[in-house]
Amino acid sequence: MSVLKGKNKYMNNIVKSNKKYELLWIVIIFSSICIFHILILLWIIPYNIVWWWNIESKGKMYLLESISIIVNIVILSIFLVNYWYLSKNKIIVKYAKASMWLVFLVFALNTIGNIFSKNLLEKIVFTPITFILSIVSLKLIKKNKKS
Repeated sequence: MSVLKGKNKYMNNIVKSNKKYELLWIVIIFSSICIFHILILLWIIPYNIVWWWNIESKGKMYLLESISIIVNIVILSIFLVNYWYLSKNKIIVKYAKASMWLVFLVFALNTIGNIFSKNLLEKIVFTPITFILSIVSLKLIKKNKKS
């Protein structure tokens, strides 16, 4: 009996460790995306590699980039709440879990859009990133259904 308890403890440590690495990668990815959008706001990276249509004014570019940064911070927050259940408020946790479906849908549709993008950088770099994020989102949804 004690051998089984030891194995379960070992497996629990592995699962917790994998969870930490998943969360670390999510934080790295979303932080990198936010830094990328900040570099666009600072004109270090041209905005036409992100926005496939012509943006008529600097103001519109600033607006769209600011919205992108805010959306990425919100999505990162949703992941954090779902991974750590940062909130003791059951209503917030419930909405965070439900919002993962929206996050999954956004990444899945974004992956499809990136596949058909005319921009080679978007196809090569951002398609795999959004695909991985959609899989992680779906994995988290399934994990939450079990718990």
